[in-house]
Amino acid sequence: MSANTAPTPDTKQADLLLAQGLAASQAGQSEQAITLWQQASSHVPHAGMPHFLIGSEYAAQGNVRAAETAFANAVLLAPGLSLARYQLGLLLMTTDRMATALVIWQPLLTVSEADPITPALAQFVRGHAALAQNDFAQAVALFNAGIKLNTTHAPVSDDIRQLIQRIEAVQSQPTGPSPAVSVRLR
Repeated sequence: MSANTAPTPDTKQADLLLAQGLAASQAGQSEQAITLWQQASSHVPHAGMPHFLIGSEYAAQGNVRAAETAFANAVLLAPGLSLARYQLGLLLMTTDRMATALVIWQPLLTVSEADPITPALAQFVRGHAALAQNDFAQAVALFNAGIKLNTTHAPVSDDIRQLIQRIEAVQSQPTGPSPAVSVRLR
């Protein structure tokens, strides 16, 4: 192979490494999972999924900088990977970069028939935008609408339900300065 020839993707090996990484992640072996997903990425260098999984693992560890880099790589390599785009925007929002999050999220507002999660993500994005404006009632309504539409990714809906509980807790507090409502990345 010459220096100008790209390596041939090895999707079977990449799929095996992705599965092994998922098993390692579920077993609480984060570093092993990340290593396996990095290896998978070397077998399919133009695929976004390994980067998305790496970003998710880093986010779960609280390593925001590494998670942002991995999610951004996933979106660059696979712009249609809607969950990666959503998680990148969520991470940006939670690090006080709402304007950038909205730009990243913008394609999610166009519902794709090919991707069953996009109608739910569109509602979640609109809910986050309402939340950023302290419009708690509208945010909760949009989040609930998204939960009803989400039939494919229960963990995302679980995170949104937890966010709704935090919003309701903030609303039930005596009036005064509104504390920030935080979200957890998945």
